[in-house]
Amino acid sequence: MPYAVTHILVPIFIVSLIRDYLLKKEQKRKFPLHYVLIVGFAGALPDADVLVAWLINIFKAVPMEAVHRTFTHSIFFPLIFLVLALATLKINIKWLRKHKLNLGMVFFMFFVGTTIHILLDATIAGLIFPFYPFSQMTFGLDLLGKTISSPMIKGNILMVIDGIFLFAYLAYLELKHKISDFI
Repeated sequence: MPYAVTHILVPIFIVSLIRDYLLKKEQKRKFPLHYVLIVGFAGALPDADVLVAWLINIFKAVPMEAVHRTFTHSIFFPLIFLVLALATLKINIKWLRKHKLNLGMVFFMFFVGTTIHILLDATIAGLIFPFYPFSQMTFGLDLLGKTISSPMIKGNILMVIDGIFLFAYLAYLELKHKISDFI
């Protein structure tokens, strides 16, 4: 499973690139950087099931595998956010409007972030249950698991991947937005 930094930065990086290079100037005004922050938070959200497992274990011993990578890693979790996005697209909330945000777009960023999280988990390390709770079928390329058997080496590689994404995003921010001007 990719670590938190990767889960946060990959959606941030993707949405930042879309915002900076695919949107026209007038579209960017309707797509504030708050959405980039929200998609990063959403990228980590499916792993909230780890916290749920810890809380359950306070009262009853349950293996982590019984909770982690089940519902929050199924296709239904991001689909909830997509349905909410479509249902709330026209709803205006004063506090959100003040920040030029739309509730439907906030939910859409949650859809994007959670979808990217699930794709990363299914691709890089381990398996997911894409149709949980309706099916126990698993899916995953498990690229690291198929090539590396040592958990310690796999963990080190995941840390390096985190570092690469962090460095790449900081370099992108410097090259595109000159963040050093704000330091």
